[in-house]
Amino acid sequence: MKFKSKFTVFFVAVQLLSFSQTEAKNQSKKAVQSPLEESSPLLQNQSQQDTTYLNEVILNDLKAPLGPNFRGATQVILGSSDLLPFRTRGVAAALNQLAGIEVNGSRGPQGGILSIYARGGRSKQALVIIDGIRVADPASASLSYDLRLLDISQIESIKVIKGANSSLYGTNAGVVVIDISTKKAVEKPIGFVLNTHIGTHQTAENQNNSLNYTSVFTGLSGGIASWNYALRYSQLNASGVSSFNTPGQKEDPFSQSGLHLSLGKNFFEKLSAKLIVETQKISADYDDAFMGIDAENTFQTTRNHLASLWTWRQIKGVLKASVSLASYDSKDISAYGSSVFARNINAELLYRYFVNEQWNIITGVQYINDQIEDNPDQNTPATDYTIMDPFASIGYKQGRFDMQFGGRFNHHSQYGGQWVYHVNPSLFLDQSEQFRAHLSFSSAYITPTLGMFFGAYGANVDLLPETNQNTEFGLSFNAKNGPQMGLTYFDRKEQQAIYFNGPAFLYENQMNDTWAKGLEFQLASSLGAQFNVQANYSWTQVSETAIRIPKHKANFNLLFSPSEFAQWSFSLAYTGKRLDTDFTTYEQKTLKAFSLIDLQYGFPLGLMNSRGFVSVNNLANVSFEETVGFQTLGRNIRLGIEIGL
Repeated sequence: MKFKSKFTVFFVAVQLLSFSQTEAKNQSKKAVQSPLEESSPLLQNQSQQDTTYLNEVILNDLKAPLGPNFRGATQVILGSSDLLPFRTRGVAAALNQLAGIEVNGSRGPQGGILSIYARGGRSKQALVIIDGIRVADPASASLSYDLRLLDISQIESIKVIKGANSSLYGTNAGVVVIDISTKKAVEKPIGFVLNTHIGTHQTAENQNNSLNYTSVFTGLSGGIASWNYALRYSQLNASGVSSFNTPGQKEDPFSQSGLHLSLGKNFFEKLSAKLIVETQKISADYDDAFMGIDAENTFQTTRNHLASLWTWRQIKGVLKASVSLASYDSKDISAYGSSVFARNINAELLYRYFVNEQWNIITGVQYINDQIEDNPDQNTPATDYTIMDPFASIGYKQGRFDMQFGGRFNHHSQYGGQWVYHVNPSLFLDQSEQFRAHLSFSSAYITPTLGMFFGAYGANVDLLPETNQNTEFGLSFNAKNGPQMGLTYFDRKEQQAIYFNGPAFLYENQMNDTWAKGLEFQLASSLGAQFNVQANYSWTQVSETAIRIPKHKANFNLLFSPSEFAQWSFSLAYTGKRLDTDFTTYEQKTLKAFSLIDLQYGFPLGLMNSRGFVSVNNLANVSFEETVGFQTLGRNIRLGIEIGL
């Protein structure tokens, strides 16, 4: 069925539900409030600052949240309202709109590999955390987590912490930490949510307007007495596009499904616990990049996850404990066919103590065990490593000055011990605390992944860990109920950086030091009651060996609310030239710059807390190349309904 007929059915459904307008505009301006801010007497009198769409000027503390009077490293907080313009595009698209962040693959068809390049760094230097728990596939060379497993409508906030943060977050936190918090269960006995999206999934060259993209998310949640629960199911299917850009190309379908169950209990006023059980499956057809052919390959993976989280709040502190067990069962059905079973155990104990209004302390210990087994059907031996890291950080505030400093002792079963540190002083330059200057000195320690050691592609048992040193200086201006601006300079030097040597088909350490430096500028402002403008620009200079990192990148976003019941969003994104490697010849190629325009219209439906969405992505139908040889998406139309009861 073509687009026109399917659209008619969908549009009629929307109109039947749109008989009243009950949603308030101010619902889209919810504050992101931490559990600690709800309980600590030191913070009760501090005003909460609402998040602003794509607000990259908010600076806050690390690891365990504090109020606005305690500041630290540069970070971005995107609240649930900030994610509304990305309802039909997903988490990766929202991250791609931030200064200094490039999510390669987010503009291509579903099923492609997503690589996070932040401040000139690589994916394995980017750490993803969900609800306080590190998520990483031990079998992946980059420890990657597929952001498509997350339904964006169920995310409460995303905290993006830039710079080297290994001292508080451990290995792989070399350039950025992406800390995602999902929505909590509703307070009433039962609540229901249904999100469904349909749309096209096509390239700029093949605009056939077939509806090849569908997604469904549904869930139940609620609270009874001291108990709360959440049951969620998601399904996404996409087809119609080949991953590799070759003549006579065949479709490479993609499917993802997930089931999530969480059960929480407040044992008494200060102690709470949560149990999480979930399973997720991905099946993606892909093509042979090394041979440059449109192959019929399929990659399948199943992720099972069990986690327990405990929080004990005290008058002057909070104790958090978490234990997580995740398994990844992956099969590569291709000429290089293989199967891998990977397991990850992650446990952390963290305590934050408020000595007084000037001093606070974070201390804790983290345990990680990663294990992989190639071809488990053949009873091959498993390989693993263990990381045990104690860490501590001290926060101090006096008047307009504050500082966090601390360190971590990384102890790796294969590489022994390594110290890392962070020192983050900042100073308000005026009495009204609108102008602020901050410095950051930090280091990171990034060990090779098991996939690099023993994986099926390019394994090298002689790899050495990476180290890097990061320096950052920034100025920001946050007017009370006015514009917000920020300018940040960063400089990072890396030793023994790990890159993939294509001709040798091997992961290797760079003999020479590598580096990255750059500038990031952000602006956010309201223009009257109806308009909100955000813009950012990043300039990034990297070593010659770095690929897929644009030297220039800029984003402009305009939100227009003509009434309290509707919202238009307009996004213009510019991505400059960047180098990439053609893996069929192992030669470097310069990819052309491109600009994309995205539109979305959101409107309330007749049911409580329900919305409709219509979006046009890549409005001008620009044909561009994100990765050498691979397809990108052209103009696509998405329609969505989200119903909450």
